[in-house]
Amino acid sequence: MSGVSEEPGRARGWAAGILRWLSLRLRLMLVFGLVALAAAVSASAIAYWLNRDAVLTRTQGRGAGRVPQGAEGRHRSAAGHADLS
Repeated sequence: MSGVSEEPGRARGWAAGILRWLSLRLRLMLVFGLVALAAAVSASAIAYWLNRDAVLTRTQGRGAGRVPQGAEGRHRSAAGHADLS
């Protein structure tokens, strides 16, 4: 009987020690990890958005600048061919 009464006490002491360690330390580490993860995800999302916006602005500006030049070139070449014929 003495062996049976020692086992639950030992198990309770072990479980209480783990629960005591897990309760505060693990919660603090978990919260810190989640905050760090959220900060990293938001920073990378903001950087991605800014880079994407810059690339789109640059490519759209180049494309818009070439369209009128292309239209003028076609108009002049068509006018030049009309004068030649």
